[in-house]
Amino acid sequence: MLGRLISRTLAYLAIGVFLSLVWVVVTDGATVTDLRDYAASPSTALTLEFWPVVYWLIGGLLVVLTASRTLGDMLRPSTWSRQLRRTRELELQGIPRAEAILTAAQENEGRRGRGSWRRGDQFLAVLFTDMSGSTQLNEQMGDARWAKLVADHRSFVRDTTKRHGGAEVNTQGDGFFMRFDDPGRAVDCAIAIQRGLDRLRSRSAEVVPPVRIGIHCGLAIHDDHDVLGQVVNIGARLMDIASGDDILVTEPVVDRADLQVPLEDRGLVPLKGLAQPRHVMAIRWRDGVETEPTGEQPRV
Repeated sequence: MLGRLISRTLAYLAIGVFLSLVWVVVTDGATVTDLRDYAASPSTALTLEFWPVVYWLIGGLLVVLTASRTLGDMLRPSTWSRQLRRTRELELQGIPRAEAILTAAQENEGRRGRGSWRRGDQFLAVLFTDMSGSTQLNEQMGDARWAKLVADHRSFVRDTTKRHGGAEVNTQGDGFFMRFDDPGRAVDCAIAIQRGLDRLRSRSAEVVPPVRIGIHCGLAIHDDHDVLGQVVNIGARLMDIASGDDILVTEPVVDRADLQVPLEDRGLVPLKGLAQPRHVMAIRWRDGVETEPTGEQPRV
């Protein structure tokens, strides 16, 4: 935002200077000194044949309007920060994290009027993670050790997501909300997370809590920072019913992802707040061949 304003202001000044120099060249008897006089007394320029003054006035007005709009956008709370604050408020009221994220997103979606933001439909996969038993573990470890564990966990999940071409949409505590352009990459990322944590458990004496993961895919409404729609609701609810170190996926994910690991069919499962049950499957991530993405990753 600020960079755009600066670039437009510099362009405005450069064009204005260029037009003023052109006026000096084509106008008989005009000198650069006249430009200094006109800058000191704009009213004088209006009474003479200094035609670049029209550009300076109109362009200046546009720069001022752009600056005021940019300042307003910078001072206005972003959708993401407003939604994050609301999520924290709901969690403090005892609402589970997945439900708090959903409620905050739905409230935010209802708050925004049509046309007030850049909307776009895109097919994507959403991935939700959450540490199992984190509240009890925090109490056992104490805040200092717990904060260190969460920081390490966040770093690991973010690095793994980036390697698999994903993007972070939101984070709250030890949980993540990620998006991917391809469901197969989302599944590969989830498997990499679980296998990476499993390796840490075998090599380290430190506590490595289990993480439950839910993945769904479909059309979503999105802009630079947000992903909204039923695809988000289903993904979060799926993570909510997972336990231990489950990776749960829906049938659309299985249909579109070239899975190299076996599945465990969990059948039709009712999800809170949704009218129809969903066909849910669990990824048996301990089986199969471990793979890592190769080649250049797409930008998300």
